[in-house]
Amino acid sequence: MSLAAACAAWTLVATHAAPGEPASPAPKVAYFLVKVADQSFVVGISNDRAIRDATDCVAGKKKLFPLGTIVPGDGGFNIGFGWHLDPESVRMVETAASMCDGLPSDVGSIESKTYCPWRAQIVERLPDPN
Repeated sequence: MSLAAACAAWTLVATHAAPGEPASPAPKVAYFLVKVADQSFVVGISNDRAIRDATDCVAGKKKLFPLGTIVPGDGGFNIGFGWHLDPESVRMVETAASMCDGLPSDVGSIESKTYCPWRAQIVERLPDPN
């Protein structure tokens, strides 16, 4: 068995519950209000490190912005927009390519599958909308 096949098999075993056992819980998502110039949107983040980084931004300890994969629909939390960032893809970064920068209202015209608003400020952590 190749290394790739062994890794795939382990992933299958590790992520699926045996009959009679509960399935693994979905990753916990933290929600943050993000301000970009005079606009704002909500980002969901499931990566522990990115959640800590966003929390540090709210506290004024860090100056980072979110970068993530654009997904159609509001995701149940980015109300008012026809898109959201995939919570599993979101990372907090210092720099990114200019082709993914813009205002939240620009997302439909950005020539990238990722969004990375350079001027973003993480304003506050929000309660779970569900």
